Amino acid sequence: MAGRIIYSVVIILAVLWLPSWLSIIFGLAGIIRYHHFYEILAPALIFDFLYAAPGVTPVGFPLMFSVFGLAAVYLAEDFKTMVMISR
Repeated sequence: MAGRIIYSVVIILAVLWLPSWLSIIFGLAGIIRYHHFYEILAPALIFDFLYAAPGVTPVGFPLMFSVFGLAAVYLAEDFKTMVMISR
């Protein structure tokens, strides 16, 4: 449990101070590593509030990373149960 909290704090700090591609990789690694990693939504919202602009994103939606993060958590959980690596 403490590992998830520390990892969430690391991702939040990565969103604030590291390049965007590195924080996205940390987020995807957390989704793969932890079961039901819904903590990714907090850094995704921070990322969207800091860096997103309406109409500039590829999908034209300002909360792009939050929606993609939620979809990634949901799809990763289904994939993990299909290949039987879920914990």
